[in-house]
Amino acid sequence: MIQYNVSYTKANRHHLEFKATFPCQDSNILHLQLPSWRPGRYELGNFSKNILNWRAYSPNGEVLPYSKITKDLWAVDTKGYPFVHIEYTYYSADLNAGSTYLSDELFYINPVNCFFYNPEKLEAKYSIKFELPSTFNVATGLKSLGENKFEAINFDDLADCPMLASATLKKFTYECRAVKFHICIHANAHAPEA
Repeated sequence: MIQYNVSYTKANRHHLEFKATFPCQDSNILHLQLPSWRPGRYELGNFSKNILNWRAYSPNGEVLPYSKITKDLWAVDTKGYPFVHIEYTYYSADLNAGSTYLSDELFYINPVNCFFYNPEKLEAKYSIKFELPSTFNVATGLKSLGENKFEAINFDDLADCPMLASATLKKFTYECRAVKFHICIHANAHAPEA
């Protein structure tokens, strides 16, 4: 299972901090891919331009050598370790549905912008912990494990589940033809008239 922790200290800088652990028992080189596509948009994106301070570590904290093969593909020399840690910062200042944004009031993540996957292990599960203010409510399609912890069955599941968190998050629910729909809005919104 791939484990991620996402946090921040100064929201006004728009810097999201990512820490991840990737298993790599059967390989001396771990490839880590950042997507360049967005679901439903049929266009390429250059999300790797927002990656800062990328680094890789062994289980005991040794800095591991890596190379950047393409604009959005990294290769880490695992030195035979069973897993490696990576850390990086993502600059999150673009507020639109296809991007990732951070402010004092809003935490919005589009996973294809900022989560890595191993192209040789596309079916690996993800466990994700978000460090958020206690006043924030969370909306996402990911399976909740409680306490701002979530799980994705694979990278496609993660990629299809943006996450919105805010203290002013409003949730409206309606049903049509036995299908339940949820609408989540970051604002002082009012329920629509029936």
